[in-house]
Amino acid sequence: MADFLTGFCQNGSPSDTILADPLFGICDDPTPPGAIPTPAYINTDLTKKATWIARVNNSAGYEVTFKAVDHCILVLKANGQLQKRCDGILLYNAHIVFVELKEQKDPGRKWASEGAEQVKQTIKDYQAAHSTEGLTVRAYVANRIQPNAQQSHFSIIQNFRKTLRIALRIEGAIDL
Repeated sequence: MADFLTGFCQNGSPSDTILADPLFGICDDPTPPGAIPTPAYINTDLTKKATWIARVNNSAGYEVTFKAVDHCILVLKANGQLQKRCDGILLYNAHIVFVELKEQKDPGRKWASEGAEQVKQTIKDYQAAHSTEGLTVRAYVANRIQPNAQQSHFSIIQNFRKTLRIALRIEGAIDL
């Protein structure tokens, strides 16, 4: 069973970034061919906002912990293969926000559907390992190239809510 709260990636590096900045971004760099993928990370440099996939508005100044998940926390399927998982989790004041980052131009819904499934699976795996009782659970799929949810995503959002009883937002801004 995966331990999402360990504070370390499978390679021993820290998985957590703690900050209280009023505005920051979540980034996930593309992996060059032949390189080892790296986890998503926080960027607080306002001059680099163009590189942010998700923008996090923390005007209340909460102390927020960002936990990298994909390419960091080992989550395996029952058959031993690597489970698909979302890019990261934001934790603050009894809230947990699961975030999947995408950078795809797609007039259809494929990126949103894939992202929703990754978030859904990560929430299920998290809940199998840790209690979410007393926490407000939220879910986001952010796409820097297509930052706003399209009407065509309604069925994805509705299915997500029906399955997990959690609201899914498909948008580039996360308000804490």
